[in-house]
Amino acid sequence: MNHTSCGGVGKTSEVRVDKAEGSVVNMTPGQPYDFEVDFVPKDSSLTSVTVEAEYMGSPITLLDSAAVGSSTAGALTTARFTIIPNDVLSGETVPIRIELRSATPQRLQACASLKAHIN
Repeated sequence: MNHTSCGGVGKTSEVRVDKAEGSVVNMTPGQPYDFEVDFVPKDSSLTSVTVEAEYMGSPITLLDSAAVGSSTAGALTTARFTIIPNDVLSGETVPIRIELRSATPQRLQACASLKAHIN
């Protein structure tokens, strides 16, 4: 999946979305989509995953969750989560921002941005 790195102290290497490839993720409201984000964190305590869409200049939270699993500083790690879009964004193509954060210290480890079209 085409993505752009949007910051963090670590490095995002790849984003995979179930049933999607290319430059835009096509999503249908009510259907689950499995995401995998490969990244190399600077710190070893991944604690949260936040996914937001931007619509008309405002963020819409699609996921705000505690991270499942652990990470090792400097080692390739995969964050896995599922998003089920609702129909609020139907017919829109929006930027999606994925943020992976740590608690100790509290900071952004990796960030990836991609485009999604909600059918």
